[in-house]
Amino acid sequence: RELHRMKTLNIFGKLQAYSEK
Repeated sequence: RELHRMKTLNIFGKLQAYSEK
């Protein structure tokens, strides 16, 4: 399913943005 992949990517993106701050 692509939805699950998008959700995982979204979480990863949020984590990365948080780590970069």
